[in-house]
Amino acid sequence: MLSVLSEDVESELSVASGISEALVSCRRDPGRFIRDVLGVPEGYLWDKPRAIAQSVADHQLTAVPAGHSVSKTWLGGRIVPWFKCCFRPSTVITTAPSDNQVRNQLWREIAGAYQGSVIPLGGKLTGLQWDMRLSEEELSKLPREDRENFAKDFALGFSTSPDSASDHATKMAGWHNYWLLVILDEACGILPQIWRTVMEALIINRRCKVLAIGNPTDPESDFAHACRKDGELGHLEVSSDSYVSDEGWHVIPVSVLDTPNYQLGREVVPGVAGREFERQILRKHKRGSNGWLIRVRGAFPKYKHGSYYADLVNQLRSGGRIGSVPHHPGYKVHTVWDIGYTTAVWFWQQRGPSPHVVRYHEAQGLGMDGWGRLLEEFSDEFGYHYGRHFAPFDTTTQNGVKIITGQSIIDAASASGVKFEVLPLERSVVTEGIPRTREVLPLCYFDKVACERGLWCLRTYHEAQNRSMSTDDVPVFTGRPEHGPESHGADAFRYLSLALPRLASRQESASSRESARQLRAKYGRPG
Repeated sequence: MLSVLSEDVESELSVASGISEALVSCRRDPGRFIRDVLGVPEGYLWDKPRAIAQSVADHQLTAVPAGHSVSKTWLGGRIVPWFKCCFRPSTVITTAPSDNQVRNQLWREIAGAYQGSVIPLGGKLTGLQWDMRLSEEELSKLPREDRENFAKDFALGFSTSPDSASDHATKMAGWHNYWLLVILDEACGILPQIWRTVMEALIINRRCKVLAIGNPTDPESDFAHACRKDGELGHLEVSSDSYVSDEGWHVIPVSVLDTPNYQLGREVVPGVAGREFERQILRKHKRGSNGWLIRVRGAFPKYKHGSYYADLVNQLRSGGRIGSVPHHPGYKVHTVWDIGYTTAVWFWQQRGPSPHVVRYHEAQGLGMDGWGRLLEEFSDEFGYHYGRHFAPFDTTTQNGVKIITGQSIIDAASASGVKFEVLPLERSVVTEGIPRTREVLPLCYFDKVACERGLWCLRTYHEAQNRSMSTDDVPVFTGRPEHGPESHGADAFRYLSLALPRLASRQESASSRESARQLRAKYGRPG
């Protein structure tokens, strides 16, 4: 990497590499570049796209949750030429979840801007690469320490599908230059390993910038977390004002209601959605529904497509059942486990018919001896007096045997002071386990802080989609839960709902016996 230079030296270096002083002056004014160099009519760059472009110039991180057809891809196709021409030596990386989104959306707009520019932009644009590297002769005139960066003077687009994500993440980690811009298009679909690589390996100084832009379809995505303010996303449902998020992103929401076509009730900017578009959406989706929020408002939905429990978690929060739930020394603390390389454990106290969930904890590769010590630490630190420990049925099968020692999980746990009661096998996760869990969740109270990760698991747990057949408008589901990092906590809580009738059958209060009776009547007596 080049050392940090003064603005005067940066300008001299840029001019020496073929950038005119006029282009250098456009660094702080992308709107001028888009208008005067690319030849975009003044009215086409309305207030929201202008604010987004200016945010990229002024800030390191810009996030744009946007409704449909509000100039977001068009603008991305103009920001790339602005950055590539005005900041050199630079590398620009654009990525999206699918090859079609990269090739036929953003890079088609980049090509359109390149070909339609009033002033020739230089370099060679082919497919998904714009090569502006200097010739060998020009490179030879530069100081040796500068040549590497000018040899990487290009823009590149690629998709981040699951089968190629790890390979691309590894390559991306090495794509540094004096100036760097990463555009995460359709940002909700960017895979976590790609997002982490960008934020942890590429954003290393003030000259590295990220623009994350897309329809806000997934409220649990990295994109959604980048947009959260005070831990929430609900303000986007009623406002599209810009703000700074909890993670330091400059967020510029774009609603169809903001467009000049909607505001004036006629087509001012071709191809931009207006009032007719909203009327079409309202024929299928009610105002305020998830479909309307995503497509029109440019806001994240209240819960993800196919979520099993997100609606109930939202109801628990609005009903005041997620908050401060301190451990009560007069009640025993029970645990329920999903055991594997990643083990998830819920800790709760049964107070009448209501489980008061005081903690969730998960860890990888800890082993039962490690978990035994951890439970002792929780007992010492929080005053837990343990009651009963429940484990899933497969702890007694071949899957529950340690290969190295031949010792079963039950035996290893017992040696560590954890006496498991093994729960019965469910007939069906989908037709029995998930409905039973939905019956139990409204009875619960959760500690917001100690259960934060577990509540995320419950909100995020969802039915798997057939990705080859699904669209944003019509998701096609497989009928089975998606297996992901949220599965461990969600499975463990499903086992909690299976354990409650057993636990309630020994409670002394009439309300607890009635709760047990209702659960047994609905799902049968377990064990």
